[in-house]
Amino acid sequence: MPSRRIAILDPAATVVDIDSVVGLMTETFGERGDEKALVETWLTETHRCVRVAVNLDNDVVGLAVLTVPERFDAVAYGEPFGTDVAARVGAGPVALFNQLLVAPGARQQGVATALASAVGDWVVRRGVAAVLGISWHHGGDHHSGHLFLRAGFTALGQCRGFYQRFHDATGQQCTVCQPAPCDCTASLFGLSLP
Repeated sequence: MPSRRIAILDPAATVVDIDSVVGLMTETFGERGDEKALVETWLTETHRCVRVAVNLDNDVVGLAVLTVPERFDAVAYGEPFGTDVAARVGAGPVALFNQLLVAPGARQQGVATALASAVGDWVVRRGVAAVLGISWHHGGDHHSGHLFLRAGFTALGQCRGFYQRFHDATGQQCTVCQPAPCDCTASLFGLSLP
């Protein structure tokens, strides 16, 4: 049950402290340098849903970002995880959880559940057939895999060193493994919608 001390905001319709959103992203993933421009772009894209969780002090404590890509290559997406995504979740439009972040001090308070629930209507309005999410196991047991399972998602596969590919493409260091190459495991989850 989400905390009554948390509000979920649509930053496209409500003033949100973008710098605080960027701070949560860099705290979680490390600094890339383009986070602010990335968030500002997300807010203008109609194929993307952004929701921000704030506490009573209006501090940003969570972020959810989903995308319905114009083109989706299920084979390429599932390949690192050793799974055929299309065979597992079916055909049709797919929504991708790009971000599901909760600040360390706000974990285990229902923030991620509230964020995931808040994007549900947006997904349904777009006629999405399935939702996919990747959970980054970056040290400890505070990854989004538990949320995906509680929400009815199915574990589709795992890939050790998955985020090293991201590092190779962007130069962004893993906040856990740096300066060594990232060896964190990622898990892929899928949810077919009726």
